[in-house]
Amino acid sequence: MVHTSPASSLALQDELIRRDALLASVNGAAQCLLTTNDWQQAILEVLQILGEGAQQDRVYVFQNIWDAAGELLWEIPFEWDAPGIPTQEEAGTYFPLPANAFPRELIEPMWHGGAAKFLTRDLAGVALELNEDIEALSLVAVPIYVDGDWWGVLGFDDCTTERIWSEAEVAVLQTAASCIGAAMQRDRIRQAREAAERQAIIEKERAARAAELEALNETLLTRDRWLETTALAASQLLSGQDIETSIDSVLATIGENLDCDRLIIMRYVPPHSGGADAVGCMRVLYEWDATGVISQHAHPSLSDISSEGIEDWFRQLLAGQWVGGIVDELEEPFRSGQQQLGVKATYGFPVLIEEQCWGIVSMDYCKAPKALSPAELAVFETTAACVGSAIYQEEIRRDRSARERAQLLSAVAEAASLLLQASYYETVLPEVLALLGKAVGSDRCSVIKNVTHPTTAAAGVILLHEWCQTGVLISTEYTPDLETFLAWDLVPEFYEQLMLKQTSANFLVRELQEPGRSIFVEQGNASMSAVPILINGQNWGLISFDNCAEARLYDDAEMAILKVAADCVAGAITRQTQNDALRDSEERYRNLFEVSSEGLYRFEYAQPIAVALPVEQQIEQCIEHFYIAEANHTYAAMYGFDDPKAVVGTRLADIHLKSDQNNAFVRAFIENGHQIQNYESEERDRDGQTHYFLNGAISMIRNGKVYGGWGAQLNITELKQAQQDSEEAQCAILEERNRLAREIHDTLAQSFTGISIHLEVASKIAYTTADSTTEDSAVPQASELAQAQEHLNRARDFARKGLSEARRSVLALRSGDLENDELADALQKALAIAAEGRTLETHFYLEGEPIPLVDDIQLNLLRIGQETITNAIRHAQATQLDITLCFSPAAVRLRVVDNGMGFDSTLLADGIGFGLIGIRERVTRLKGQVEMRSTPNVGTSFDVLIPLTT
Repeated sequence: MVHTSPASSLALQDELIRRDALLASVNGAAQCLLTTNDWQQAILEVLQILGEGAQQDRVYVFQNIWDAAGELLWEIPFEWDAPGIPTQEEAGTYFPLPANAFPRELIEPMWHGGAAKFLTRDLAGVALELNEDIEALSLVAVPIYVDGDWWGVLGFDDCTTERIWSEAEVAVLQTAASCIGAAMQRDRIRQAREAAERQAIIEKERAARAAELEALNETLLTRDRWLETTALAASQLLSGQDIETSIDSVLATIGENLDCDRLIIMRYVPPHSGGADAVGCMRVLYEWDATGVISQHAHPSLSDISSEGIEDWFRQLLAGQWVGGIVDELEEPFRSGQQQLGVKATYGFPVLIEEQCWGIVSMDYCKAPKALSPAELAVFETTAACVGSAIYQEEIRRDRSARERAQLLSAVAEAASLLLQASYYETVLPEVLALLGKAVGSDRCSVIKNVTHPTTAAAGVILLHEWCQTGVLISTEYTPDLETFLAWDLVPEFYEQLMLKQTSANFLVRELQEPGRSIFVEQGNASMSAVPILINGQNWGLISFDNCAEARLYDDAEMAILKVAADCVAGAITRQTQNDALRDSEERYRNLFEVSSEGLYRFEYAQPIAVALPVEQQIEQCIEHFYIAEANHTYAAMYGFDDPKAVVGTRLADIHLKSDQNNAFVRAFIENGHQIQNYESEERDRDGQTHYFLNGAISMIRNGKVYGGWGAQLNITELKQAQQDSEEAQCAILEERNRLAREIHDTLAQSFTGISIHLEVASKIAYTTADSTTEDSAVPQASELAQAQEHLNRARDFARKGLSEARRSVLALRSGDLENDELADALQKALAIAAEGRTLETHFYLEGEPIPLVDDIQLNLLRIGQETITNAIRHAQATQLDITLCFSPAAVRLRVVDNGMGFDSTLLADGIGFGLIGIRERVTRLKGQVEMRSTPNVGTSFDVLIPLTT
């Protein structure tokens, strides 16, 4: 005996209860199918019985269909859902559903009568997404066979708990599917039997009344064809195409199916007050013509049908009655007009809108006269009503669209006004977004800005501002990354349209790729539209419109208006950027204006000066009308004022001295187009003291007149005084040179003359003594030697005196290189001489404001420079040599750099190299510093610093 645990017994008991309930439901379903002749009327009740009995949330029937490629698809003609469970279509499933969306191993058993059962979590890919969309946790499907063929599927979804179906339970479900298949087969048999019975009756009746039935059948076929044509026309009008395309297609369908030759839609035009048409006219809007038939629309006199002469016809149409018939039986002048077009029979039906005649739809037969039967007329009247109604509805839609566009344009205009009036666009952006969002009926309206990731440099966006309808949450509640950085890679469709193509984007969210689709679904979006914000041809960001309640794609006209709104935002951003830059520029200018060491001022003319006037007249007006409108502290101080406001209003005559220099200055200013640069003027300050200024000025000229301008000036009074002092010094040097020349002539020349004379006398004494010496007297007389010695001593004294005078003169003179040139010029000349005849590139740089140096410093720096130049050429074999002379109030610096061979300076012992020793001695004597650096194959630099204060 087998013993089971209490838990196992309870589980087995529950399974038996479920199976019994399932069997009972299958029995109930079978009884329901057996008690009705039409299984389609009972199927929904059958599905409910099965669903409740099997404790399932959804029961449905899939019908097999095949596409052109032979692929199996499923339609869902019948479905039952438990309370609170959405239908599959409501959950987002699109039918027909491709069977290959599910794994082959699940579908394969049903081809052979087996069942498919699975848990959703075991699926992957599309199959997993489909079942998650319909909230199914587990599913079982059994095939429905009809007359031995696989007709479809009976499916069961559990949406609240997972359920693993046993084989016994599946067998019960297969029984239910068999019952449904049997009901279908019985219905087919019944229909076939009824059809056979009807056929037998028809055959019997036909045998008795063959001619009558044949005529009746023809009438029915004609009516059916007309009705079918009307239905097809109505379907085409509802196809969603634009009305122009739909109407043309409808007219062609009616004309070809009903074998007529011309179809025309005409709009009724009421009469003008006092016009010739007492009733109005009919204007051709649309026309279809069979091959070879004349177009009435193209006929010059028949595109508009006047009521003149056929007023009764018009009144009939306006009263809602049709007109027409065989043309030869109609009255003039309508008959002649129709005959011109080759019409044999014509019929016109009014299109009534709100009981008023909107127009007519007319049908013409040109090949043969055709009298329409009452049935055909009734059907054609219905067709005319469908066509006219579609046109009228399109006009209403256009009117509504026009009103909506007008409302949107008004909102865009108001938004543009707000943006234009705001100093900072961000202060009014929330109001602008509310205007636009409400105008287009969106649930969110956002401004999103393009940014670059600070570390990866990836392209992305951030949310700048957003408006939401009441009850709609802001996007960042669902997508926090929008506050910091959301990569464009997540939404490639938008990136391509907005960033790459720089065009607007219009998307249904369900058509987007992942992960973008999931992001927007989480935000509750059904559709999204966006227009780029372009600034100087670059994509700054975008304005987006989210529709959450229902999907809506805006048409081209609406997107064009929204693009205007984006352009307004772009203009506001550009204007604010320019204003910010202008404010920054003004602040920088104001700071520069206030702290500049130059005198800066703005001048104006009491009366503008026409540049076309003769120069002399312009000069007179310039002197008369010029005045200072604004100045900085430096400018005011040049004239002895502490407050710049004190010089405002000063005229040219108040400060300019009457001199040739100033006259030339004003003339040059005028002749050079009211601008000048580096021109000297002579002016007086408040105390009458004369100053010299170096000037620059430029004017503002508009429409051929000078209104004012800007100027700058430097006080060069001290420089002018220094120039005068320099000229006086040059005269003193020349005078000193002449004095020294005279002194040399009077001292050294005389000394050299005395030396020459005494040496010649001593020489003659020596030769005379030598000639007079005899063999008996080989030794010269003492007196002669004493005399020669005396002359030599005197020559020595002259030499010593001359040497002393030479030393005294040398100490009083400068170097010849510095007699006419300052140190900078002398160094440049030395550098130029060194480069002559050599492939040596030289540069000389002068830094700071040159100041006078004592002769000793100038001479020593010149000698150091000459020594380093010689070393660079003779020893270093340099190809580039740069000298920098730098002045400052505390010191003067000389730097010499070459790119020669260089050497290891650490191996250079003190005292090696006479030239280096000399440089160090000169610098030491001047209490300065010298630094030498050298690197093999790189070059050498000497840096000498001489202090100017002790």
